[in-house]
Amino acid sequence: MFFLLSKILVYGIQPISWIFVLLLFSVCLPKWRKKALIFSLLLLFIFGNQPLFDFINLKWQIARPSLEELQSAAPKTAIVLGGATLTGRQPYRLTSFNQAADRITQAVQLYRMGVIDHIIFTGGNGHLQKIDGEPSEAAQSLQFLLDCNIPRSAILLEDQSRNTFENALLTKKIIDQHASFKHKNYLLITSAFHMRRSVACFKKQNINTVPFSVHYLTSDRDFMVQEYVLPNAETLTQWNMIIKEWIGFAAYKVKGYV
Repeated sequence: MFFLLSKILVYGIQPISWIFVLLLFSVCLPKWRKKALIFSLLLLFIFGNQPLFDFINLKWQIARPSLEELQSAAPKTAIVLGGATLTGRQPYRLTSFNQAADRITQAVQLYRMGVIDHIIFTGGNGHLQKIDGEPSEAAQSLQFLLDCNIPRSAILLEDQSRNTFENALLTKKIIDQHASFKHKNYLLITSAFHMRRSVACFKKQNINTVPFSVHYLTSDRDFMVQEYVLPNAETLTQWNMIIKEWIGFAAYKVKGYV
């Protein structure tokens, strides 16, 4: 039930949904038209403002260690969280990625650089509607790793989890079954905005991790003047992810997952 609710309620926490409702009020309720339009424009300015989003997100995300620090004292096994593949797109033999592709591609880079020598991939299928024959995220990611000439003996899969809590819970069970993958610390690879909840979930399962954030929504570049004034459609989408993450973290706290 918790999993189902988390998928349904996501539409109610999107700023674009709030703006749409206000615009609908302005059309259907003439008495509230002016106020609804003002609030919708205000929300559009706030949630479409990239500099404001970057400022807030920088406070939330967890920075990763430098490559120099990793090469000198990094855990040799990386836990890579799912959420980077598009499992419903054929041909299934080829791996299709979404905007979180860094989770897998940078894990491959770290392996090739010798920073890590083992990869634990955790991710099943978190979609409510599944397609016949649709592979799990783990299956598609395994194929990609093998195609990148990473040996199968260096890869451990967990392919049943549907969310971050299950990522940690089921990864713990997998690790306990494979003595060679038991370590004091693990390099945890996931999106920067998702790292705080992920670290907390794995800590709850007594898995110590070193965060290695990827898929940053922020940038190191300076903003241009117009970006402080004009709304950005992409920023509205990015707010969906960060608000979902905040609510998810709070819900996990209530459920005792973190």
